[in-house]
Amino acid sequence: MRGKITFILILFLCSCTELVTNSFPEFEKVPTVNASCIAGKPITVKLSWTGGLDSLQLEWINNAAIDLFADGTFIEQLTFDSAGFYTSETIVEVEKEYECRIIIPGEDTLVCSQTLPAPSPVLNVEHININGRDEAGNVFHGFELTFKNDLTQTRYYEVTTSDGFFVNFSDPLILNEGLPLALFSNEQITDSVYTLTLNYRTNYIRINQNGYHVLNPFVITLRSVTYDYYQYQKQAYIYEHGKYADINSSTVAMPFHSNIDNAYGIFAGYSASVSDTITP
Repeated sequence: MRGKITFILILFLCSCTELVTNSFPEFEKVPTVNASCIAGKPITVKLSWTGGLDSLQLEWINNAAIDLFADGTFIEQLTFDSAGFYTSETIVEVEKEYECRIIIPGEDTLVCSQTLPAPSPVLNVEHININGRDEAGNVFHGFELTFKNDLTQTRYYEVTTSDGFFVNFSDPLILNEGLPLALFSNEQITDSVYTLTLNYRTNYIRINQNGYHVLNPFVITLRSVTYDYYQYQKQAYIYEHGKYADINSSTVAMPFHSNIDNAYGIFAGYSASVSDTITP
């Protein structure tokens, strides 16, 4: 069984006149799985072979057979669409274990499974027109999201908004995670209800006839994500930002989260609760 893939980011300090080689060593060709399991939607699977640093295009796997099981019972074989993309007719339900067994000619059978948690209800959202200013003096907005939390188990959450992007994280749950992402666990929550504060800026700026900044209506989505989703998103953020390290950064070797037997990749997902439309 192959272990977790390791991405190595290397910074070469060299003179401007030194020639950098574009020749890369041979690597083992391994299947890679990118599969999503979202409540209320069909399961989708993307298959490709690993590529070298000099690869310009992924090589898709178009000849696989993917059997889908739910709670140990065979449900269907996923349908091939195009460019390594396979999809199910089955609509995903929460608290049901879904398993994909992927057969690729000449390879060991790939196995991955996932069980979605039930969504945590959004109880209330209070909008804050002006919640502060950044170092440049620019205003940012905010909201307080109150949701129900399950104290009997470790849960993982992600918050998204239909308009804007999050800035100036200040909530202790987010700060405890150590990354500027609206992605967190409930390990620090001691009550069955929690109110999370998030700051945001809108994507679209409109000024009315009186010169006031007009905020657009939007909705907030609270995703109850799987552990694998939580780990993968955090490590993906570190990896993406590590690629653009500055000249003072050192070499970073980081294990990338994977939950696929006999291959690399991720099978993860979430269920979701959506707020009522918020009109600032």
